[in-house]
Formats: sequence, C-alpha cells, structure tokens
Amino acid sequence: MATMQQRWAFNEELFGSGRFLDDAISWIRNNLSPVEVFGTAALEEWATDNDWVLRPLEE
Repeated sequence: MATMQQRWAFNEELFGSGRFLDDAISWIRNNLSPVEVFGTAALEEWATDNDWVLRPLEE
C-alpha cells in the first residue's frame, strides 16, 4: 500500500504535468458519445442556441 506521501507525489505529477486533462479529454473522445457526456437535453439546447440541427444517432 502506498504511503500518503507517495500518493501526494503521484497526484502532483499527474495533475501538475498538464497531461491529466489531455488524457481525460482523449479518453472521453474515444470512449463516450457527446450524449453520454452532456445528455440529450443539453445538446439540444446548445444546438438550438447555435442554430444547429442534431442528426439522430445511428444505433
């Protein structure tokens, strides 16, 4: 089991490096659809506000 100091060091390296956000965004792009991330209602509202039309998802 890692000590608290080791955990803090790991967190500082992970979050402080700037890679965490890039890795998280990449994972979301590759593994989740926008509907899973934001929800249908939020996407419909965004599309309406920006004069876009959402096409149905292929199932």
